[in-house]
Amino acid sequence: MAGRIQKLSEDVINRIAAGEVVLRPASALKELLENSLDAQSTSISIVVKQGGQKLLQITDNGCGIRKEDLEIVCERFTTSKLKQYDELQSISTFGFRGEALASVSHVAHLSIVTCCRPSDCAFLCRYRDGSVVEGPTPCAGTPGTTVAFEDLFYNMPARKRAQGSAAEEYSRILEVVQRYSLQNPAVQISCKKFGSAVADLRSPGGCTSTKQVAEMIFGSTLTRELIPIYQCSDAPAVAVTMKGLVSNANYSRQKLTVILFINNRLVESAGLRKVAEDVYEELLPRGQHPWVFMSLSLCGSNVDVNVHPTKKQVHFLEEEAVFQFVGDSIREALRGRNGEHLFVTRASLPSADSRSFAAPLPGLSGKRSSGRHGESESKRKLLSSNPTRVRTDTRQLVLSGFRVARDEAGPRRDPGVSNVHELTSVNNLVRSIAEQADSVWTESLTQSVFVGSVSEDLALLQTGSQLILVNLEAVALEAAYQMLLRNFGCHKAICFAPPIPISPLLTSFLKSHGSCSLAEAQETADAAVAFLVSKSEMLSEYFGMCFAKEGLQRLPQVFGKAVPDLSALPLFCLTLCTQVDWGEEQSCFEGLCRALSHFFVSSTQRASPNSLRVFFESFHLCKSFRAPVRLTTDGSAIELTRLEQLYRIFERC
Repeated sequence: MAGRIQKLSEDVINRIAAGEVVLRPASALKELLENSLDAQSTSISIVVKQGGQKLLQITDNGCGIRKEDLEIVCERFTTSKLKQYDELQSISTFGFRGEALASVSHVAHLSIVTCCRPSDCAFLCRYRDGSVVEGPTPCAGTPGTTVAFEDLFYNMPARKRAQGSAAEEYSRILEVVQRYSLQNPAVQISCKKFGSAVADLRSPGGCTSTKQVAEMIFGSTLTRELIPIYQCSDAPAVAVTMKGLVSNANYSRQKLTVILFINNRLVESAGLRKVAEDVYEELLPRGQHPWVFMSLSLCGSNVDVNVHPTKKQVHFLEEEAVFQFVGDSIREALRGRNGEHLFVTRASLPSADSRSFAAPLPGLSGKRSSGRHGESESKRKLLSSNPTRVRTDTRQLVLSGFRVARDEAGPRRDPGVSNVHELTSVNNLVRSIAEQADSVWTESLTQSVFVGSVSEDLALLQTGSQLILVNLEAVALEAAYQMLLRNFGCHKAICFAPPIPISPLLTSFLKSHGSCSLAEAQETADAAVAFLVSKSEMLSEYFGMCFAKEGLQRLPQVFGKAVPDLSALPLFCLTLCTQVDWGEEQSCFEGLCRALSHFFVSSTQRASPNSLRVFFESFHLCKSFRAPVRLTTDGSAIELTRLEQLYRIFERC
């Protein structure tokens, strides 16, 4: 009679092991990100489709994988980081089991493109269930490695159904990228959605300050309340160094955030979370919690990293002493800072008329009103000039602080009918702006104040008692287009000395984004430069933009003196060559204005961490801005509520 206990097949064993390591797209990304860091990468880019369930691709410029290793790189327990078990006591790399790629290959379609320096070509391999199904095949590629997996959990229906929505999974991926960016400020890391031209998260790399990276990722609202920590233990029994950032007593949030790295590993520790919470318990109101980032360095022989399938937990000796040291370090950083509070002042824009801030309030005069009638009339005018606002917390900023003063000087012209240009085509374009304008939304947007950002391109604005949700990127595109038209022929210029060489940039762009050879890319780039130089006289006269054989010499000023991110310059030049109708005057001018506005908006969004404020100021500084009807029809501007409606709700409550 056969026994009931049987040995599982290799396929079942591997799928079970993969399910322990790869729980969701974010856990797979963590493993691949650590592999890239182990490869000494200085630049890592991540592309995600449908929250990583359809596609997740990570590209680095590390040392690459040798061709000879590609055959076994996705087999279990194959690694270049460990040979003897004793080496675990002093291991400094993230990986050591050789399970990451193997696990991914058992639950997704995995492909690897890798190139080792100084190899002339890269190699492509496709894997399934830990084995090579195609390759290695020579292909084009840059030094480094690109790992991509598609259709995650295609063979595990229950696990696939248990995943969250694409937005939820993508937010978890961004959280992982944020944390590794904090720990590795010298590494450039970016993450974006598939098909998007703009990264949702970008760490510039080359930074020496963790706080500098934190400001770029989390914004200044949090960063200005952070206190840096660097402490070394004096006790000989506990050799530990702690560095990090902790929020002061003025900052709190509803959810406790503790980002913990031990020996450069992203881990979790319930004990250290409790230590952080206990320190702030005396400082913060009940239900409020701090933001803490800690990076601990301990002796490798005191840390056991092999205690969890995903290595998110570690055990270390002398835990109580380490907990005491961490708590004391945080208290020391907070000591003497509890009574401080940072008040942020906002100066008016450099181009603003400062007199507008010094003007008396409407309805008030220098003389005291005589009699009851004069006093009531004064109060009535004052109330009518200020929209009703409700603040539930004294720490919230008043909305009037965000009002933008407008520039009365400069070459800007009024958009009225009297503003006639000598070119009929330009007049037609300006007239079409007025014909397609929505007067109600024009007034709402131009008289609005900035409340706060909702996402990368959405913001809340208040106008009077109206609260509106606006896609500021779409509004800024229209504002830039209108400014370019109404300043036609009298643009201020941004000059570049020496000129920016266009041909090498175009060649590199075409080579990296297409399938053409280097010679073909060079030929196309030279032809594009020659074409732009032939149009330079017209571009210089009407748009303040000058192309020469040496390169780009001038660009028009669109958002004040802000210089755009020139990494988008090759695509902009190709757009001018291929997407503008140069044969018909009106279409040509419209296409040039659209191309310029798209270039400045997209590059500003990429370059500036406060791009929403720049976009908000763009249509306030444009005195002649007219909101087109399509902003409301395509959902770019939506009225959320009015204060009167909220009052009615409060009355019913």
